[in-house]
Amino acid sequence: SFTRPFYFCELFRVHFKIVLFFCYNSSGDNMEHMMRLHKGPFELIKNGSKTIELRLYDEKRQMINLGETITFENRSNGDKIQVKVIALHKYSSFEELYKHFDKVSIGYKEDEEADPKDMELYYSSEEQSKYGVVGIEMELIK
Repeated sequence: SFTRPFYFCELFRVHFKIVLFFCYNSSGDNMEHMMRLHKGPFELIKNGSKTIELRLYDEKRQMINLGETITFENRSNGDKIQVKVIALHKYSSFEELYKHFDKVSIGYKEDEEADPKDMELYYSSEEQSKYGVVGIEMELIK
């Protein structure tokens, strides 16, 4: 059947265009990535208390490498901050990831209870099983 090879060619072409798009918009040899955040997590990264961003390890996050930059945009007001990726921590689920980090570094306040089920508001357990999850460790650039 010609349908399946054509499908893979289209996926390659789409993927190739995305890579070119990112390379075109990058500075130097490193790709720049863009992510949006709600006001709370944005402010925690900006003030330096949240140093690990939690995401599904989907196709978009699999493109992130050490040393690259991420620009976070505050969804509520459009403010932007830039961080450098210093480590990628990959796990099968947020439950597993939460066992390895203190709650403040992943965005909780000292007096809050850290519960991995909180992440199910964003990513279903099925998505976690399919892709895995990643803790993107970062340092603020500007």
